[in-house]
Order: sequence, then structure tokens, then C-alpha cells
Amino acid sequence: MKSWLLFACVLLSGCAGYRYGEVSRAYVGEPPAATTIVRGTQNWLEVPGARLRVELGNETQHSEHQVILFIVPVMYDPIDKPLYRAGQGTQLLLEISPQAGEASFHPEQALLTIDGRDYRPTAVQQIVAFDPGRYPLAGARDAEERSPAGLDYPMGSPGRHYQFWLRFDAPMPAPTQAIRLDLSRAVRVPGQPPLPPIRFRAVPWKQGYT
Repeated sequence: MKSWLLFACVLLSGCAGYRYGEVSRAYVGEPPAATTIVRGTQNWLEVPGARLRVELGNETQHSEHQVILFIVPVMYDPIDKPLYRAGQGTQLLLEISPQAGEASFHPEQALLTIDGRDYRPTAVQQIVAFDPGRYPLAGARDAEERSPAGLDYPMGSPGRHYQFWLRFDAPMPAPTQAIRLDLSRAVRVPGQPPLPPIRFRAVPWKQGYT
């Protein structure tokens, strides 16, 4: 009996899975190479006076397979499926780290374009503000989503990170759709030119798990 239990434990400890798919990756300037990334890898953009992270989270899975003892295949799923809730609309994570001056964020001025159609945010929520290597700042969080109309979030500490959710009344776009984000009037950094347009391209991703 003990030998069977040991054998089962060995099998379970040797189970592994691999997923592959596609996701929209933000960029400014020239489009990045469509090389495979590890799922969940953060992508930072360097723009005048700030660093940005923009994530749509519109991952689509193309295939998944599982093996035992990391060798013997036991399952293969070639079905395309989204890894997000299709009915939730478009929700975008925006992380801003101003590098100088008294910067500010005006979410009402953000403009998302999907296949040539423009969308303004219908809701915004500040998730957190923190200094690298430190705990989040107390009180630097919205309790719930707010209307972006007239809102102005000050970002007065260079190097501090400010995270926001932006929600748009639009279906979550697939990675292969034409997506563009204009923050030129939404993020203002004194003494710096307006932010360039942010575009997205589909890149493949992979994920291994045990």
C-alpha cells in the first residue's frame, strides 16, 4: 500500500502543463518584435518625463497540454478561448511613474481607439500609490470606481508609482484588433512634451506550471 502511495505521489509531483496563446502588448514608436514572452511579464514604456505600464489583460489561449513525469502526454487542448470574462467590457491597467515635476493625471481625457472607434473612460479607480521597496501609501486608494468627469489625480513625487483601473464601455478587444491609447492630454508632466500615442500589437505568450 505504501509503495502505491509513493508511486502516486511521484506521479503527481511530476505532472506539468504548458499553455500558449496571444496577448496585446503596448509600445511607443516602432512595434516590438513578435517574440514569445512569459505570461505575466511586465512591460514598461519610456515616455517624456515618465515611465508607464499599460496592460489590457486580453489574453487568448490557443493551446494547452499536460504531461506526467514531464514526458508522457496525457491531455492536449487546441481550442482557442479567451482567458478573460467576455462580458466585463474593456478594463485597462495603467501604472504611471513620473520622473520629474508636479505631474497629474486627468482620466477623463484618456482616449482608447479600437478598430477606428473612439471610447472615453466611463469609470476610474486608483488602486494604489507606492514608493519602490516600501509599503503602499495609506489612503492612496479609491474605495470604488468613480466617474472620471472632472477628476484630477496629482502625482507630485518623482519616482513614485500610481496605479489605476480605467473602464471603457466597449467589448474587450482581441489581440489581433487595431488598438491605440492616447494619453497626451490625460497625463501631464511639466516641462515635457505631450505623451506619444501608445499602440498595441499581438505577441505570443507561454506559461509552464506544475
